[in-house]
Amino acid sequence: MIESEFRSSKTIAYGQSLLDKRLRAGHIDEKEKNIILAFLTQRIATAERFGDSKYVSYISNLTKFRACYLSNPYYEITKNDLLSAASDLKNQPIRDRVGDKIIERSQKYKPNTISKTLTELKLFFTYLSENGYVDIAPRDISKIKTPGYKPKKLDAKDVYSEPMIAELVETASPMLKALIWTHYETGARSNEICDMRW
Repeated sequence: MIESEFRSSKTIAYGQSLLDKRLRAGHIDEKEKNIILAFLTQRIATAERFGDSKYVSYISNLTKFRACYLSNPYYEITKNDLLSAASDLKNQPIRDRVGDKIIERSQKYKPNTISKTLTELKLFFTYLSENGYVDIAPRDISKIKTPGYKPKKLDAKDVYSEPMIAELVETASPMLKALIWTHYETGARSNEICDMRW
């Protein structure tokens, strides 16, 4: 289904195994798994840039949000459930699910993580609304505000010099050598390099 429209069969297999793992753990149910796969199929077909890393990110974030911030399946979520869970994600400590227990960490998510996760959730819930899975109006979904993206400012100490890269490359495997030099010479982002076809 997705594999014919997508680049990496390894990514598809990893995504399927992640969904199956969350299904076996009781974090999602079979219907939610199928809804997530249908959503991803649509995103792949319509998004201008949708690579392997984004595919895995969606699966990870959607299943973790469901397991840690929602008590009902996605298709039973109300507007108030969604707004409350989004607020918890922004304002409460990070939650992890271990078995059937939810554990709160001492730190909160960083603004860029919140922004990325909420953007993905808004797209997912818009899909759910448009396809009749939830009775939440798109205008209510758009009320979820994401914090602004804050680009990381780099100092000179954050940038590797060519001798430092050469030293790193000396100890790397042949595959990593090519990746390190490609990254250094092109300035491409990691996900852009991972999405390259060799």
